[in-house]
Amino acid sequence: MTVRQISFLLFLSCYFLLGITFSEDEIEYFKNKEYTGDSRVYTEEDLIPPYIEGQANREETLRYLKLLRNELFARRCFEFKSEDLKEFFRKMDWYKPSYSFYQSVVLNDCEGDNVRLIQKKEIELKALDEAKQKEYSKGYVKTVVETTMGHGPEDLGYRMWEGDPDFPISIIADSKMRIYILDHLRNRIRVYSEDGAHLKDLKVKVYEEASPEEMMEKANGMPFATLYGKKMFIENDTIYIPVKGGFFVQNKLKKIIKVYPERDSSWIIEEIKEGELLKEGRFNEKTAKVDGLKVEVTFNGKLIIRDTKKESENIIKLPNRMKKVYIDNDKNIYGTGFWGNYNDYPQLYGVVRKYSTEGELLRELKIPFSLDAPFVDNKGNVFAMQRVPKRKEHADVVDPGIIKITLWK
Repeated sequence: MTVRQISFLLFLSCYFLLGITFSEDEIEYFKNKEYTGDSRVYTEEDLIPPYIEGQANREETLRYLKLLRNELFARRCFEFKSEDLKEFFRKMDWYKPSYSFYQSVVLNDCEGDNVRLIQKKEIELKALDEAKQKEYSKGYVKTVVETTMGHGPEDLGYRMWEGDPDFPISIIADSKMRIYILDHLRNRIRVYSEDGAHLKDLKVKVYEEASPEEMMEKANGMPFATLYGKKMFIENDTIYIPVKGGFFVQNKLKKIIKVYPERDSSWIIEEIKEGELLKEGRFNEKTAKVDGLKVEVTFNGKLIIRDTKKESENIIKLPNRMKKVYIDNDKNIYGTGFWGNYNDYPQLYGVVRKYSTEGELLRELKIPFSLDAPFVDNKGNVFAMQRVPKRKEHADVVDPGIIKITLWK
């Protein structure tokens, strides 16, 4: 077989792995695998991560393809400049680098074909991602509410806790498409119509700050909450707000506030301090049940769909950890979540993934600037709370920017 000189410029055109922490599965697989890249051209089956249970998502596949492609160079003793690749392949007993970063590396015909095959697959996946990005924009319907966070009477409450911002994150919608925002720092629910008109503020006692004496005794003068409820749940147009005795995880549930409509312009508010409603785990964002169907999001990023009528179970590996699950009237399943960093631009992203009961992915939305996981009603309408900054340096807490409640399909 003839020997082909692969220019290092080709290698530079490949994508480096930057800022990646490698998993034990990735390390163990490449450490122990039998190398055949120099004697046969890979098939589509070779381009699927073999160490991932179930179907790998796009991000996992791209990570694997980068390692698989760079393994071809590592097997030919190439010494990488990228610290991530250096660190990864130095864990391999078989890796003996001798070619410098500035030298070309010699691959045979088979290895050269494998480099091009893997690159082609990477380009296809990235092109698919671009197509999805265009599809995401089609999901936007309209902005229902536009307001700001701040200290004015029409603003949503906003303050700092030890360097972290605290602001409303809980939104829900009822069967009449009325939008509810829990403005917890102001002890109220703001109610809006489908067209964005402000209908009413409902007074709910969900937040209480400690007295000056308690602050000095327990927190060295720092403010802290003795009553804290930040999330709403809705069942059959009845809203439930669990309220804890503080904002720490270990604080106990003190009461449930129940809110339900009496007429179009009137709501009844009840405080429940004992009984079944206060049972631990009664309100759980990570599970949903309806008519024999139970859906659960696990801590390790899996969506479990159990259908007792069909006696079936589907387990789906999610690309990112989801926070909430919903089931609509047609038994479509929605996992919602968000991720990012407050110092990133454009900040956090909300994601909604829609599945059939058989686990088939039907739809995916990516919503920029989300402050929390979006809410999905029983008709499949998606509501997101988005913080739209006035400038790129939006992490400046002095200027929280504009808040929008948007509707997506």
